[in-house]
Amino acid sequence: MENIERLHREARSCARWLQGLDEVEIVSHIDADGLSTCGVLVQALRREGIAARIRFVRNGGEALGGPPDLPRVFAELGSGRLDDVQRLPCPTLVVDHHPTVGRVDRAGPHRVFNPRLLGFDGTQEISGSGTAYLIARALDAANADLAALAIVGAVGDRQDRRHGRLIGLNRTIVEEGSRAGVLEARVDLHLFGRQTRPLIRLLEATGLDPGFLHDLDIPVKNGHWLRWGDLAGEERMRLASGLVQWSLATGQGAEAAQRLLAEGYTLPREPEGTPFRDASEYASLLNATARYGEGQVGLDLCLGDRDGAYRRARTLLGRHRKNISAGLALVHDQGLEERSHFSYFCAEDRIRDTILGIITGMALERETGAEKPLVAFARAPEGLKVSARATPAHTQRGLDLGPALMRAAHAVGGDGGGHDIAGGATIPPGAMEEFLDHLDREIGVQMAG
Repeated sequence: MENIERLHREARSCARWLQGLDEVEIVSHIDADGLSTCGVLVQALRREGIAARIRFVRNGGEALGGPPDLPRVFAELGSGRLDDVQRLPCPTLVVDHHPTVGRVDRAGPHRVFNPRLLGFDGTQEISGSGTAYLIARALDAANADLAALAIVGAVGDRQDRRHGRLIGLNRTIVEEGSRAGVLEARVDLHLFGRQTRPLIRLLEATGLDPGFLHDLDIPVKNGHWLRWGDLAGEERMRLASGLVQWSLATGQGAEAAQRLLAEGYTLPREPEGTPFRDASEYASLLNATARYGEGQVGLDLCLGDRDGAYRRARTLLGRHRKNISAGLALVHDQGLEERSHFSYFCAEDRIRDTILGIITGMALERETGAEKPLVAFARAPEGLKVSARATPAHTQRGLDLGPALMRAAHAVGGDGGGHDIAGGATIPPGAMEEFLDHLDREIGVQMAG
């Protein structure tokens, strides 16, 4: 309780800091959580009459450039380079949930609002957009309507995966969004595309054909291809039960069956049949924008543009899906290399570095019961991009990818960090083998301890 009170005090302090400004520059990360963080901040600031310039960056190093005389807000990044941030000549506010590296200067013109510093788990309990929401609520209680966008960011950061629902501070945001009428949370079928994809396409993800629906006496068409949302309540229950029974009967285990049913988050003010109605699909749409150099399109979606920005985003989403499919096929065809404590693959320039983490996570999920974490490499403009993903079972054995990646990257002249279950790094070209040696040692020490 004391930490909650301190958290809200710090949020109010940050709100007062912002209210003393006429204009800021917001530097935003390019993933779904980064865009959601930026969207929450922009809307909250506009309501206060504070102008905001926006800049989208791939990493914390890029974020350090910019106008020296304009106060700067770091949206879902900055924690990994606090010393560099706090040496900037302009006042700064870091709004983030990642592990911090460096000291927090509480005497200067800088602010760091990161729930991790008060003992909250930034991997599962609160996202960057949730952190921004706490400041928005401190600015004005009427900003509770921004809870929906905060949850889109949390789901985009996959914070609902480990427990099948959002927990911790995220849970409080869900409850506030429900009271504000902008969110609905309920246990539902946990297959991507519930709002937009026909049922037969949903089943493709599990390897089933339309005959499965016929056997359950569930129609697939009624003038149009039926979606999950078109089914009556009893039909939904019958299909969900059938999928769970099928999962158990095919030997996938109780854990796989349990993953088919999880809490989903609906945005009831958004039109039915659109990706904005479902937090997971909304997040995927955002990921298809800034990761391809079109961050303004993603931000416009967060700000409510359902016309031109949506048309452009749908085009980008089609390309995004093709790139992910091609990336997963590459991993499958190429196979994995093995180190003592992780598997890895090098995509060179055949996978775009901005979606390398998504593909790495999906590739790991496809390996049911994966014994090792998965590490991936791809060329990037600033060097060699590294993405790493693990499972909860790995972290229970002592794995913490963030520090391991940071130390291994620093050892070869690079930079890295992240969460226990997901992280990344950028290292110099030609340093991959040396980095692999360092990372293998780091993870080995963690998991042995």
